[in-house]
Amino acid sequence: MPVFAKEELRAIAQTIWNERVFKSSGVEFARGELLVSVAGGLVGVGAAPLELVHRKVEEVKNLFFRAIEMLMDIPLRRHGSPSQELREQFRPWMVQAPAGSYQFALRVEKPRQMEIFPNATPAVEDATHTLLKIVEAASVGSIDQFVSVIPREDYRECFIKQTRNLAPTGKTFDRLSLRSIGQEDVPPIVLSPRSRTTLAETLQSTTGLTPGEDELRKEQIVGVLRALHLDRDWLEVAEEKTGEHIRVYQTGSVIDDLVGPMVNHKVVIEVRVHADGKRIFKDIQSEE
Repeated sequence: MPVFAKEELRAIAQTIWNERVFKSSGVEFARGELLVSVAGGLVGVGAAPLELVHRKVEEVKNLFFRAIEMLMDIPLRRHGSPSQELREQFRPWMVQAPAGSYQFALRVEKPRQMEIFPNATPAVEDATHTLLKIVEAASVGSIDQFVSVIPREDYRECFIKQTRNLAPTGKTFDRLSLRSIGQEDVPPIVLSPRSRTTLAETLQSTTGLTPGEDELRKEQIVGVLRALHLDRDWLEVAEEKTGEHIRVYQTGSVIDDLVGPMVNHKVVIEVRVHADGKRIFKDIQSEE
């Protein structure tokens, strides 16, 4: 039997086994399954650094909840986790995927209490497709396409920043792809280090400086994010070269589930510096 046929049969057998286990436990999934894979750099066949995998799973999960909230016309959530009701009704699962580079599949359990979320099933079933369209629009840097996919302006910057963090820098791995299982005619969305650059350019074109900020000195801080208190409007980073702890203020635009996975990881922070040395937050992204 050809090697490709063995791999396909193994994947089919794994899928059948999973479905039997889920059915026996009473778990039923909504239509739509998202396959996420990372490749290149330190990633091997079926193996990847645990820290990298954990971070990408968290980032994909956060994007998924954002897509569901947008589809359900929920106001943009800047602080805290999704509501308890939402997390109970839309429970994401990570499912073993066929062997490849390193892959995992994201599936979502069907909502059980439909009286709480009467429009829940359409939102869940559309979420995978919507998420792919969001990532595609963000990665190609098309503002027109992005606006058509995300009509709500308050969600756009959030999705651009989250997609940028999902993209590789090329230091640990150099390719991340997403595709919808069961839609083989739809090409996968591939994010590369170039995608991260494109997303940064898109972000610059969609966000501006507040009055007076253009006169302040720009500064870029590279280091490990050690602390944050968004309710008090600051975060703190240990600068890479000196180890000095630098506090950055006015973080009001930071969104919890964007910055949360970055704690205790290397980040790049863009700030504006006042004459008195006070650093004002402008942007943050992961630096693998």
